[in-house]
Parts: sequence; C-alpha cells; structure tokens
Amino acid sequence: MPSRRSLSFLLAALAFFGSAIRAKADIIAVSLDETRDPTKFSAGLGIGQPVYATANTDIDSFGFFLDQVGGGDVNFFIYDATTSALVLAPEAVVAPSGTKDWAYLDGISVTLNAGNLYYFGVYGDATMTVGLDPTTSSFSDGLELPATGPASLNFTGDTPGAALTGLLNDDGLSTADAGLRVYVPSPAPEPSSLVLLGTGVLAAAEAMRRRAKR
Repeated sequence: MPSRRSLSFLLAALAFFGSAIRAKADIIAVSLDETRDPTKFSAGLGIGQPVYATANTDIDSFGFFLDQVGGGDVNFFIYDATTSALVLAPEAVVAPSGTKDWAYLDGISVTLNAGNLYYFGVYGDATMTVGLDPTTSSFSDGLELPATGPASLNFTGDTPGAALTGLLNDDGLSTADAGLRVYVPSPAPEPSSLVLLGTGVLAAAEAMRRRAKR
C-alpha cells in the first residue's frame, strides 16, 4: 500500500498541475492608490482617469475606490480619446455602500492600442463618492500616466452616447486624479514547464504503483 505521505504528495502535485493549467493570477498594471480627497458626484455624473498606452496591452479588469449612498450600481466604461470612441460601453458594477472600497469590473477583454490615450470612467446611478488625489502610483505592461495634461474628464453618463461627450475637468486637477487600478492577465505557464511538471507527477504515480505491487 502507498504511504499516506506518498498519497498526499501525489494529490498535491496533481492539484498544482491542474491549477497551473486553468488558473492565472492577474497582474496590476496601473495602481493609483492611497486617495485623500473623497469627492461627491451627482447621479449620472462621474470622472474619467487618463491612461496612456505605450504598447498594445490586453486588460481584463479595472476598478475605482468609491462608495454610493444606499448602494445600487455604478457604471464603468473606457473612452478612447485618440479615436473619439467608446471602446467599452458602460457596464454596471455593484457599488460599496457606506464605506469607500474598491469596486471592480472583472471578466472583460479589451485591447488598448499603442499610442492612444484612454479614459477609464465611472458614473453613478445615484450620488457617489470617488476617492481622488492618489498619493502613490505604479505602472507597467505598456501603460503609464500622461506626463503633462490632459486633465481628467468629467462625464455626463446618463446614456452611453452622453459619456462620449466628456467635458474637460475645470477643477484644476492633475493627471493623477482618481483612485484607479487596472489589471492585465498573467502570462500562461510555459509549455515546457508544464511538461516537466506532468512528467514528475507521472513518475511519482509509477513509483507508487510499483511499491504497491511488492
């Protein structure tokens, strides 16, 4: 009979092998964090945070630091200022209520094109409070903050079409205005690594089978 230790090892190896194939942890490519200026926006109004793409970049999630009194939905979208197009139409996200927290739109698949300027936007169905004026920032994977201008945009978001007509923010805000996080998928495991891992699992199973025959 195989020992409990051998069985535990094999089960753990199989679980790891399976998770390596099917699971990928996201990588945070944009982090504008530690906000210090909670700002209220009336229903249908919101803000767009500019992000510049220096390379073609696929993203699968982004979020804002906010809350909305009474809960309900807030609406996330992405506006391409270079082509004047809405590349991600507004999608509803359940808003935190009472205490500001990160709210995320997950499971998207959007490619940001090199050389284009994008606004990651949010507006509320009711009065929402968004964390502005972040004090820490980090960028990677071909995304960065515009060095100088343009400023953030105030959007009227009653309809997707209205979101296209964002007006320049007149509050004197810098280019790092909103608490924003943008995520990209992590690279898939190298095929050679999976082969080696699988070979190790099979070898362990064969050793256990031979031992059981004795």
